[in-house]
Amino acid sequence: MIKAADPGAIVVAPEAWGWLEYLYSGSDFQYAIEHGWNGTYPDRIAHGGADQWPWILSGLRGESARRGVRLLDVATVHYYPQGGEFSSDTSNSMQLRRNRSTRSLWDPSYRDETWIGEEINLVPRLRDWVASSDPGLKIGITEYSWGADGHINGATGAKPTCLGSSGAKASGSRRDGPTPAASTPTLKAVAMYRNYDGNGSGFGDHERARGLRRTPTTSLPSPRCGSTDNALTVMLINKQLSTSATARVRMANSRAGNEGSGVAAQRFEPNRADRRPLSSRNRRSRRPLPPQSITLLVVPQTAPQRKRGVRRWRGGAADSRATSLDPRSETLSLPSAP
Repeated sequence: MIKAADPGAIVVAPEAWGWLEYLYSGSDFQYAIEHGWNGTYPDRIAHGGADQWPWILSGLRGESARRGVRLLDVATVHYYPQGGEFSSDTSNSMQLRRNRSTRSLWDPSYRDETWIGEEINLVPRLRDWVASSDPGLKIGITEYSWGADGHINGATGAKPTCLGSSGAKASGSRRDGPTPAASTPTLKAVAMYRNYDGNGSGFGDHERARGLRRTPTTSLPSPRCGSTDNALTVMLINKQLSTSATARVRMANSRAGNEGSGVAAQRFEPNRADRRPLSSRNRRSRRPLPPQSITLLVVPQTAPQRKRGVRRWRGGAADSRATSLDPRSETLSLPSAP
């Protein structure tokens, strides 16, 4: 009915509310409440042990083929951590837990520390499910929160991971409850991704690298290039509560002008009322990262870049990937596009 009324409408579904709905139907959920989570669920068994979310996508793909129109455009889920992170608790132990638990979005080695007790690896999992059930679908995490909106940990711990590291192609995002106030660190972190210059410029929408290594204490979301301004954007995030880090940045062969061309930067950190600009530096520089801070680098590109899809870098090992940061100094190498 939606597509018949508006063929250009974007349909977003199934909006699965959490981990259990990714895997089990409402029928099996009710069965487990009455009989216990014992591994024997009638509806799942009747459908060959299939996980529910990809099973729904496969069904919609078949129905789309029958009707001759794509019925679903963005496959979506909600995600809330289950260890108390979705709260206002800012004790040191909870801040560290927030930092760790965001790994459930991307790290296949991270075993969830709550009743789930499994490797969630959410975004790669969603990508694999889409690839096997309906290739071409976009992915959205449309509702999420790690809490602590009024504290810097809510900004450095979760927002950068959700907005930058996940790589989910969402049509938008929303939250339970009221939107955080404009004065909160969480909303200021959002602004660094969605409107860093006050003119609507945001963290690029096309990934320039994959396979990045992250840690619970530091993070580097994939460098990205914007569709409209061609600017290369890089986020450097130090999640540590009291320890500084240093990033040695080398942007090798990037189309950012000559070696001395400026790299605009701004930073958001504790005990400051707002984001602040940093002095411009060239493409080879040391970047101090204060504890619990987010640093954005914006590199204007001198020539348009191809934007279709996600591409890997070519070249030797030293120039083929971008590395994350750890408390020691590491080098960020951003080679040019082929």
